[in-house]
Amino acid sequence: MVGDKVEGAKTIVDRWRRNSNAHADNMFAAVSRDHEMGEIIEALLRSNDDGIEIEPGNLSFKYARVVGLCKRRDNRICFRSALFEHLARERNRIENERSSRGGGGASGGSCRERLVSVHGIRTSGTWQKDLSPVVSAAGFTYHPLDYGFFTALLFLTPAGRRRKLQWFRKAIADVPQDARGPSIVAHSFGSYLVARSLEIDPYISFRRVILCGSIVRTRFPWDRFVKEGRVEAVLHSYSRLDVWARIVGWVVRDAGPSGAIGFDLDTASLVRQHGFNEFGHSDYFYRVYYERSWVPFLRGEAVPDVSQNPEPSDWNWRYTISCLIVISLTLILIGYFLGIHL
Repeated sequence: MVGDKVEGAKTIVDRWRRNSNAHADNMFAAVSRDHEMGEIIEALLRSNDDGIEIEPGNLSFKYARVVGLCKRRDNRICFRSALFEHLARERNRIENERSSRGGGGASGGSCRERLVSVHGIRTSGTWQKDLSPVVSAAGFTYHPLDYGFFTALLFLTPAGRRRKLQWFRKAIADVPQDARGPSIVAHSFGSYLVARSLEIDPYISFRRVILCGSIVRTRFPWDRFVKEGRVEAVLHSYSRLDVWARIVGWVVRDAGPSGAIGFDLDTASLVRQHGFNEFGHSDYFYRVYYERSWVPFLRGEAVPDVSQNPEPSDWNWRYTISCLIVISLTLILIGYFLGIHL
């Protein structure tokens, strides 16, 4: 049993090495003489990148660190994003092969809908891994895109954004798709990549688009892309407390605060907007939200309107008076001490 796990781990690592720049030369020796290493890799594959507990100082973890397969998270190890993305592609390939071998039933020979996701800056998109089992169970072939850790400084430079945009266009072109393109879920800078790619590349199209924490300008012409047949429908979630979405328009020329105030649309027939009062920039990544909002929308089903109206002003005059008293006393004390020293 353990031998089978070790052989399976060697096969996965071998495939990954042939398709990436990873240096896994030492891995074969490690899994051959250490059955625990094979069990750890097998457990990691089952854990869907959530990580598994290890003993501090475990030699098997040292083997994994040397070849760059894993990263440490407290006393847990988990796959690096590049390997997770490779495993997702490998799983999708196997599922497609099984589907094509299924033959001519209505469902047996049909190709599953493709879904892509892309994260924001200063993160590797943990939410993408959490989304994976939900959309896979819903029948989608999932392609989580990871462009690595992108710093705020690079984000502020036109050249930095342009390089990531080029990377994104190539990554979308590499996803097997039909004329409608894949559906996509994008957060923060990911929404910028989606919008800009539609504007500059006439060969890019998306079936259904889900945006949250968006930094796209508010007057983005979604209706034009819908009429051109390059976008089927859009679901946009925004929040009035999204500070980052409000700030970005001041520092990035072609960005805007849509994640905080919504899109300014002439018609909302094919663009659904859900406005929230107290969500932060990254408060959309919960399983219940995936299952009740995102999956139905991606399937073309009715999505419940969970928009929240702006809360009416409920001025607490007592609290205001208390704040004024504290500020006044602070100023009096500062003036008193300054007077003594002067």
